[in-house]
Amino acid sequence: MLQASFTINKDGHLLGYTDVQKLHCGLRWDPVEDSTGHADLDLIYATYDEFGRFISVISGKDGIKNNAAGSIYHSGDDENGADSHDDERVTLDLFAIPQSIHHIFLGVELQSEHTFGNIINPSMRLSKGVDSRDMLHVTLDSKQGANARSFIFIRLDRNPSGWTLHVINEYPEGHSVPEWERVLIDHMPDKAGLEEKRANMPITPKQNEHAPLYYTKQAMHRIVCGLSWDERGEKHRLSDKLNERKGINSATFDLDLTCLMYDADGEYYDYVTSLAEHAVDESGAVYHSGDDTSGVGAGDDEQIFVELANLPEDIHHVVFVVDMKSEHTLGEIYSPHIRLFDGMSGRVQLDVTFDQGGNNNAYIFARVKRTPDGWVLHNITRYINTAGIEDWGQALAPYLN
Repeated sequence: MLQASFTINKDGHLLGYTDVQKLHCGLRWDPVEDSTGHADLDLIYATYDEFGRFISVISGKDGIKNNAAGSIYHSGDDENGADSHDDERVTLDLFAIPQSIHHIFLGVELQSEHTFGNIINPSMRLSKGVDSRDMLHVTLDSKQGANARSFIFIRLDRNPSGWTLHVINEYPEGHSVPEWERVLIDHMPDKAGLEEKRANMPITPKQNEHAPLYYTKQAMHRIVCGLSWDERGEKHRLSDKLNERKGINSATFDLDLTCLMYDADGEYYDYVTSLAEHAVDESGAVYHSGDDTSGVGAGDDEQIFVELANLPEDIHHVVFVVDMKSEHTLGEIYSPHIRLFDGMSGRVQLDVTFDQGGNNNAYIFARVKRTPDGWVLHNITRYINTAGIEDWGQALAPYLN
């Protein structure tokens, strides 16, 4: 039976950013052990982008897990329901969820050979982060769910004012644990609208490939390159501490996002980086968000903005590069992530986790190129070492073809 502290209607319930910053979804049950063993329930969350494309599904069996931005947290697996509080919990930081995520589902699946009708007191609940009272509460062993092994609880949809909560409250058909990607797509909103969006979605080029650059052709034609990484843990190398005494930053990870610009002949033109004296180009069309030396916090740590409409006509190539400013290699960095997206809609065209850098200390991400038919995106994806580089302008010239 579903209980709610608000009116449920077909338009959903708005969770505005000023009202709700965090949500908790809890799963509870009491221990059951019979001839088939312990009753084992798993809380799951699944995410989709604005085009209805599946991003990921995470359950308790995946262990304690954050998404890439740290904004969705799963408490990990509980195999017997012995706790007196939530046995498994998903926490959502609504402010920090990446723009690429537009739809979030929460549900539960049984990993043991039981149905909800065999479980003692199985239930799910939803509460605000600052309020322990339930917004929603549902018991899963009702007549409808007695023979079921999975349950879809709610869906959250992103909108300009926050997130809209839709109650689904359905048991997928079939006795086995579902293929969530296939099952949940039937519960997405406005399928006709999603099909239209997919027809116009950005093309993601693979490594070494080119694709038309996606950007909203209004105002400044702004695109954004965003870089993120996670801060270091408690353990520091002895060399880190020695370098700190010398004034060298190696106790924290310090990556820098830079772009270099070239003319039609491949001659170096200008660059923008995190240094204050080079944070804006002469035209004012390319500018940096500022230096981040630690990677602390959710979302992009550094960004470069390019206003294509105001870019000098002499500039035909803009290349985005990441290099290490601390005494580390890319192989030591936690969750290094870079993306290129449209500044107005937030639609991401290229999104890369560059965690295969090994002993290299720089990464060449991508290039945008001016052509007679419009701007083109070139996915470069190259790891390099800066030890032998004296002139970055010349070092990147081979990638301008």
